[in-house]
Amino acid sequence: MSLCITEHARQRANERLGWRIRTLDRMLERIFYFGLAPETAPARLARFLAHLQEGAGATVRAYGQHVFIFQHAEEPTDIALVTVYLVPTDLRPLLRKRCFASANTNRFPSPMPTSRLARAAWSARHRRGETASLPIAA
Repeated sequence: MSLCITEHARQRANERLGWRIRTLDRMLERIFYFGLAPETAPARLARFLAHLQEGAGATVRAYGQHVFIFQHAEEPTDIALVTVYLVPTDLRPLLRKRCFASANTNRFPSPMPTSRLARAAWSARHRRGETASLPIAA
């Protein structure tokens, strides 16, 4: 599957986001794979995204403060970014909370827990020489 950008989407990204072509190319995969889908969004935001998805007959992703609409291109393996919309102001706080928590893919999970009780148990295990096994991705 390959992602491509229509000329209309390039114009709208420049107009509504202030993004140049190179920025949109760089962000395209991140938006499609890590953007918020209607299935994973909070209820009010999910209804808005589902409404856009049904009306356009396309795949919708929310990222940042914008909604990106994708459709299948001429070939069945190609998906094209069609347009970009701004999320209504009453839904933006919901989007900010969800998007920034899930889109940070450049960091590894911390081996040390963050809560006080879990940190105490973690440090006690490591003083005894026990290490917690981390799952290895296949």
